[in-house]
Amino acid sequence: MEILEELKEKFNKLNKERGILFKKILELEDQETLKKFTVGNCYLDIFKNHFAKVIAIDNDELCAIIIDECSIKRDWFTAEDIKTWKKITSHQFKDAYLATMKDIRDPDFEEGQESNWNKVLNSIVTSINS
Repeated sequence: MEILEELKEKFNKLNKERGILFKKILELEDQETLKKFTVGNCYLDIFKNHFAKVIAIDNDELCAIIIDECSIKRDWFTAEDIKTWKKITSHQFKDAYLATMKDIRDPDFEEGQESNWNKVLNSIVTSINS
């Protein structure tokens, strides 16, 4: 019975150490991910279909201007959030901005028609994939 208790205690210690090591690995991976991003660079989130321009990086987060189909906003992101971002040019970002503004300002815009936003998004996605 004493051997069983010793093995359980050793297992618990190793499991705790495993958790500490895993947390450290994740922190280092996040730091490496964030190092790939630079203030001023522009990106397309291929998972959420929005455009981002990095405006600040602070320790383990970055702040970006986000443009999507119907809004322009500022938001903070963790390294986990930005793993699906692909770099685009500042010109492409500007095109997305102008397309969103044109759609927002169009009083006759109706759901279902191809928007300026969709045209720009499709063009940029095609350029990334080629």
